[in-house]
Amino acid sequence: MNRDELHEKIREAADMVDSQFVSPRELDGWIDLSLRNLHALLVSKYGADYWSTETWIQVRPGTDPNIAWPRFAADAATEITGPELGYSSAYALPDDFLRVVRVQFLAGTVQRVTGEVGELGSHAPLRSDAWRLVTTDRTAYPMHQVESTSQLMCFDPLDWAQTNVGYRLRHGPRRCFRMKGTDQLGAPVYQVVTHTGSIIEFLPVPASQYAVQVTYVHKPMLLPDHPHIEYVVADCAAQMLEKEQSDSSALRQRQSFEINLIEQGACKPQASRPRQIQRMGGSNRISCNPARGPYR
Repeated sequence: MNRDELHEKIREAADMVDSQFVSPRELDGWIDLSLRNLHALLVSKYGADYWSTETWIQVRPGTDPNIAWPRFAADAATEITGPELGYSSAYALPDDFLRVVRVQFLAGTVQRVTGEVGELGSHAPLRSDAWRLVTTDRTAYPMHQVESTSQLMCFDPLDWAQTNVGYRLRHGPRRCFRMKGTDQLGAPVYQVVTHTGSIIEFLPVPASQYAVQVTYVHKPMLLPDHPHIEYVVADCAAQMLEKEQSDSSALRQRQSFEINLIEQGACKPQASRPRQIQRMGGSNRISCNPARGPYR
């Protein structure tokens, strides 16, 4: 369901199809707010891992025309070092990044896969988030979050497998270097640009190639086949009726029903871990939370 179809469905639910009492721009604002509330509800009930996604970052040793850290003054014109003077250790995160769940690394390389690949005699197009990982590691090493105020920081290149690797999140605007081209002698030419999104920095600086996987919760968005779109429809339609001071109780009941479905779905035990009855202090109790298991 795209946004235009959602507009139409909301206006039908409010019985205001031909009315312009609520403008499309105002309705868009209500939709965005309702999606944020729905997203927060789903994450709180199912957990961050359930609604998370992944991206990969290829980290290389030496210089790189990305963002450089540490940011020592290279000249009077900039406060950050150029990529030809320092090691790069910071990279841009996807635009839909909201918050991190886990960061881990393996020795090796990773690259995004595009096009089609044959599998069992068929040619199925790969998803846009498909990656090809080349590594001999059998272990994914977790990273910890850097404590900027008190943690000792070493800026020398090190073997990540032999030390504790940390990450630090930053949100723009941040000034960074981007490769603009080359000069007449073939030397790279860089320009300072402003990055307004989120970036992740790694410490210590890597002495070799590593593939870093970032698992994160994405921002609220209108999914094509959202399983709980009725929550947004009922919520926004109720706001339309409330604006004209009409009764919205029926739509609020629809919204409450959708909330109950979400809560019941989160409480439903897994098939591999059914509910169990155990005796505790002379009474039988049943746990409906699969993460906690039975009362003991």
